[in-house]
Amino acid sequence: MLSRFPILLALIAPTSAFSLWPRQTSSCPAVWTDVAKELQSTFSTCGRAAHGAIRAPFHDCINNGCDGSLILTDECSRSENGGLSFICETLLDLTNKYKVSAADMIQFAAAYAISACPLGPNVKALVGRTDSSVAAPLNSMPSSKDSVDSILAAFSARGFSSDDVVALLGTHSVAIQVVTDPNNVGQPLDSTPAVCDTKYYVETQSGTAPSSLDSDLRMANDTQTAKTWTDFGNSQDLWAAKFVDAWNRFAVIGNDVDSLQDCSSLIPTDSAKKRWAMSMPMVSSMDTATAKLAVDLQLEDINDLLDGLYNEEEIPHGDSRSSFLVLRYNLQRQLQVLEGQILTLKILREEHDNRIAFSRLLEEERQAVTDHQLAVELAGVTIEDPHDERSDDYETSLCNASGLDKDEQWDMFAVTDGEVKAATRSEILGTKTLVKCCACIDVVATKNTLTIKCKPDAHSYCRKCLVDLFQSAIDNPTLFPP
Repeated sequence: MLSRFPILLALIAPTSAFSLWPRQTSSCPAVWTDVAKELQSTFSTCGRAAHGAIRAPFHDCINNGCDGSLILTDECSRSENGGLSFICETLLDLTNKYKVSAADMIQFAAAYAISACPLGPNVKALVGRTDSSVAAPLNSMPSSKDSVDSILAAFSARGFSSDDVVALLGTHSVAIQVVTDPNNVGQPLDSTPAVCDTKYYVETQSGTAPSSLDSDLRMANDTQTAKTWTDFGNSQDLWAAKFVDAWNRFAVIGNDVDSLQDCSSLIPTDSAKKRWAMSMPMVSSMDTATAKLAVDLQLEDINDLLDGLYNEEEIPHGDSRSSFLVLRYNLQRQLQVLEGQILTLKILREEHDNRIAFSRLLEEERQAVTDHQLAVELAGVTIEDPHDERSDDYETSLCNASGLDKDEQWDMFAVTDGEVKAATRSEILGTKTLVKCCACIDVVATKNTLTIKCKPDAHSYCRKCLVDLFQSAIDNPTLFPP
């Protein structure tokens, strides 16, 4: 059991496993450790805050470079940056609180948010960018209404290929539609908006996504990008590798990489994998009760995660809870299995206890038979083999008061080679055979009597009378048998 204790500790830790972080390196300014600690709660789930934080770098970097102008100027209030006001306010507050670069805060928060989403790749978190209070030109952001050529050209101007663009669009896997279609505000762009998977590519291309941006639909089927789009949809690893490479280059647009400091150690490495690993594969090595406890705790975490996702009043049609609902359903099914196993073990344990009790009763019965045999020997009574031939007259004379038929009488006192066999060997299972004691005339169960065949008649005695008779016979041998 002790060997399983570390596993239990892992399973009852918070689902996000962020308690293992942050870990600062010597090259990272100490202030970012405090920032990382605060982001633990801000991005405790792959919810609204995380979605906004992942989106913000695109709107800060694609026009004037990664300079923080998105939150330092009025850019965030523009229609082209619609839906970002909440996260812009949050990031600006953190920037002022910790007195760090706004551009760094945008990128650091995005890296942390990606790690908060299950299956999210680990990207670098570099700091040391230079802020700018000059707003980017109006309408300099690529729009969902733009053509594929226009979007690719905007990224190409920053040194990104069509494959890079398709890879970066993978963040739409955890995106919510808030601007393009007013009739579908809050609709996710794939069926698992709380998981950073590649279903976004598959569902967009097949037309089965809950909602899709016009530009995404065009990109998914354009000859310049369709093949890469399909390839990413077929391989999570292929997309993740390309995404990390493209993101790490995108996050430093307009900055000297050599002058930046690396704070990537503060980002929860592979937290998504840790989270999914905690979802129960290890319970098979635990006892059932401990496994059930682990699943119960996991369900509590999932319910907390669901409560922390979108407020339906703010986004009426939001469906970002779906992936966690599926996870909760799977855990509930696993919990039912464990509860069934616990019930089975309980039944088996009760059966085991009953067998022990039954064995004890049999032992008591064997002892009773031994006592009967000793009593017979002390009384000097000769017991004949029941298989000897007997006359019908003799058989019918056996304790007539008992009212037993011939077969019941033979079963009542089976004897072999002078050893009294337990006529009660099956009585413990509930037989209702009764015999009248020839001494006290009480009707008692066969298992509590001893029948002795004496000529001319056989006699059955209850246990109490038999003991009394033997004690009396010590002083007066003529009293037994009566």
